[in-house]
Amino acid sequence: MKRNNIFQNLILLTFVITFLIACKDDNPVPQASTIADFQYEATNNLTAPSTVKFTNRSILATSYLWDFGNGSTSAEMEPEVTFSEPGSYNVSLTVGATNEVYYNKLTKTVALQVKDPTAGKTKTLYFTDRTTHSVRYAVLDDNAPVVQDFGHTGLDKPYGMAIDTANARVIVSDYRAGVIYSYDLEGFDLQIVIDYNNPVLIDPFGLEIVGDKLYWGTQEAIGRCNFDGSEAEVFIPLSLATPPEMAIDLAWDYIGEKFIFTNDKYEFTGGMYSVDFNGNTFTELVPGTNGGAMALDVENNKMYYADFDKGICVANLDGSDEIVIAAEMIGIFCWGMDVDLDAGKIYWSDKTNLKIVRANLDGSEKEDFITDCNPYAIAIDMYR
Repeated sequence: MKRNNIFQNLILLTFVITFLIACKDDNPVPQASTIADFQYEATNNLTAPSTVKFTNRSILATSYLWDFGNGSTSAEMEPEVTFSEPGSYNVSLTVGATNEVYYNKLTKTVALQVKDPTAGKTKTLYFTDRTTHSVRYAVLDDNAPVVQDFGHTGLDKPYGMAIDTANARVIVSDYRAGVIYSYDLEGFDLQIVIDYNNPVLIDPFGLEIVGDKLYWGTQEAIGRCNFDGSEAEVFIPLSLATPPEMAIDLAWDYIGEKFIFTNDKYEFTGGMYSVDFNGNTFTELVPGTNGGAMALDVENNKMYYADFDKGICVANLDGSDEIVIAAEMIGIFCWGMDVDLDAGKIYWSDKTNLKIVRANLDGSEKEDFITDCNPYAIAIDMYR
């Protein structure tokens, strides 16, 4: 009986060993994968000229091929490159594989945004782009525009923009997110001025700065707060019962001491309006406009505005003598506009055709200034 037990145990042990060997053959240890990876450190806060040192963190790589997006390449393990000109550079590292397996990750690409050292020191056009979800900008000089991006890519529907020249800040409203952001002029130092947690801020559209206060347009109100978001209040109440019901874009007439703004026609009655600083007197300047963006040339008694039904228009500040200067914008919503009085130019966004247009103030000599973008708000910084 004892021998039988020993014999049975031997048989069982043999079976177990055979089973384990079979399992091992069915589930072999996978070959190790090769993964391309790197980090970088940049001098001069990544502002041109900037020297970038790349640290290779690849796993099981047998060779290295770098493409720096500026026409140069390298086979070094950890190269160092100087970017002399501002712009967007797609830096990629492609590595050789130790094992030819499908789960290798042999290429890594990072977009470097090398900043323009003149941004914030000369005229700069800023705009929001709904495709990149970021603020973008181009220095306004005699050269072709070089578009650069802020690092923050959290914007959803960024309708409003204003430049705080006193503090050298770019301020942007995000309608859908219910947030007003603030950046320095190169896109760093992101701050939230005020957001939906403050019940005063609801769906902010256009922005304007008067003195030491930030103002925004929205449904049933023109609101305001300090630049740090404190002392937020409904400054000028509007009503859904009587027009104007909603301020979309707004600008400050510093001579007449009044706000001029576009009233929404998508849901309400439309029109261009003005209101005195105390909020006591509303005046309909142009009835029934189906507007979006607007800009003022106060010294020359002119206001520019987009009308979905007419195109880009210019009129006197009292609404008289309206002229259509861009009828090709009929049926296109324009959410961004600003004037460069020094150069005698106006800029507006064309989100349908993915471009920003530049023209003389009378609408002549139109040109596609920036293309391949989805522009919303526009603001020109005159900071020196």
